Amino acid sequence: MSFFSDAPEKKAALDACAAEQLELLQCFKGASSFWDCGEKRDIFTKCYERERGNMKSKLAAPGADTSVPSSPEPSPNLPAGCSKDRGPPRDK
Repeated sequence: MSFFSDAPEKKAALDACAAEQLELLQCFKGASSFWDCGEKRDIFTKCYERERGNMKSKLAAPGADTSVPSSPEPSPNLPAGCSKDRGPPRDK
């Protein structure tokens, strides 16, 4: 089995989610941080995974929990000045 054997599946998923990907790329162009585009990123990711099928579910053992959390649990030990949503403060 080739590493690239699912390339047609990936391309089909990207084609199906082209509008969502374009909105995400436009957001990145105007954003000051990767984190500024979280909503657009989530929309694109959900579309892509829905269209392609989550690779984890294809590789996991039958009956395994393959659910992907929508966002990671915030760390209770964030460094001072950090926000779970925006990262460390930046100099302006």
